[in-house]
Amino acid sequence: MRKLCIALMAFGWMAAHAQDVPYPPDDIKAKWVGKKIFARASNGQLVDLTLDADGNATVAVGNLVDSGRWRLWEKGYCAKWQKIRAGQEACLTVVRRGSDIYVLNADGSVNAQVLRNPE
Repeated sequence: MRKLCIALMAFGWMAAHAQDVPYPPDDIKAKWVGKKIFARASNGQLVDLTLDADGNATVAVGNLVDSGRWRLWEKGYCAKWQKIRAGQEACLTVVRRGSDIYVLNADGSVNAQVLRNPE
């Protein structure tokens, strides 16, 4: 019975992640750059993100406003903020789950869900 439970849990995890479809960097460039992206962070806070064509970026999360640099990455984009993560760059994977778009941290956890895709 224990093996069956473990197998079912593993199948559920694989099924949930099998639905992840990569959101190509070309789509980020074409559909996000120069537009305001509205999202909800994993902690529930609203996020306003702008990725500019020149590599500059701004983000507002709750009362925090930050600026930094961003670049495309093969699985999404990387960002280095002045305040967030103490200025350390993080590369985030962007995926589509059904009609929803998610930004994932390096460990696969949800960083944010895009609320309105500017397509």
